[in-house]
Amino acid sequence: MKNSILAGMLFVFGVLTTANALQARPPEKATVNVPFSFAVGNQVLPAGSYQIEMLMRSKPGQDRIEVITIRGLERYAYAAVVTSLDRADAGRPRLTFRSNGKTPELTEVDITGKALRLAGADEQPEVASIYRTVTIEEGLGGE
Repeated sequence: MKNSILAGMLFVFGVLTTANALQARPPEKATVNVPFSFAVGNQVLPAGSYQIEMLMRSKPGQDRIEVITIRGLERYAYAAVVTSLDRADAGRPRLTFRSNGKTPELTEVDITGKALRLAGADEQPEVASIYRTVTIEEGLGGE
């Protein structure tokens, strides 16, 4: 009898512990105003306010990639990209754009201590120069 009560209590404790570990964390996101049209991958997004959200909550030094979405807040504009992940400087969160004479292209997002580099950001470094850096204005959710 004591064994079955003890086994039942351990089972309930295990279920409660597992359920607590599976609770959803708030998404990591930030809002930024980009005052010019820009390219993300093969899409051109218009100037405006955007919400950037990290979907995987990857950890620098532990994970190598992160998936981010960039969603327009004023009009329909959306892009999702896989980025390489590294540690960022403790400076202010920012977006970095490069241009080779065409539409400025988003190449890096530095946010919550993470440097997120988009594919192709290191291609043709002699042709592409930094076009502009935009700081992220609003706060972040969770981590």
